[in-house]
Parts: sequence; C-alpha cells; structure tokens
Amino acid sequence: MRIDRDDPRHTAPPGITYEIAEPAMWGRDDGKRREPVLDHSLSPPRVVRHVGWRKCLKCRTDFFSADVRGLRMCDYCRKNGSDSDW
Repeated sequence: MRIDRDDPRHTAPPGITYEIAEPAMWGRDDGKRREPVLDHSLSPPRVVRHVGWRKCLKCRTDFFSADVRGLRMCDYCRKNGSDSDW
C-alpha cells in the first residue's frame, strides 16, 4: 500500500518527518531479488515492506510489485477482473 502524503489521515504530526528509502526498479530477474523499503525516521531503521518482481496470479505476466507480500496481481488484472474469472 502506498501512502498518499496529501491524505490528512497519513500526515505526520508536527516535528516528525517521513524518511522512506525506496530502491529503484531493476531489470527482470524471475522474482529472485527482494529489496527492503526502509523507514529511516526510526532508530534503527525499520523495514516497511519489500519490493521486487512477481508473476501475476491470474495472467502469469511479470510485474514489479511495490509490496511483494500484498500485491499478487498486476494492475490490469486487479482493475479489470474479478476472482470469479479464474
């Protein structure tokens, strides 16, 4: 889940900043590499989630997932399909 910084529910209290370090997307690697997304506002830095390549559970295409545990279908299948289609 991406945090919408403009959403008032996700704004930090005064004096607190978000320092999220998100790795850049890399070339396809059959889902072997996972990189942590770190929150450096905590000490020690906390792993927020992991990013990496996945195969869509529905159409089996590769897609870059912003959260490898939570996102298991590509954007197209999530927006245009229902669970009853497969």
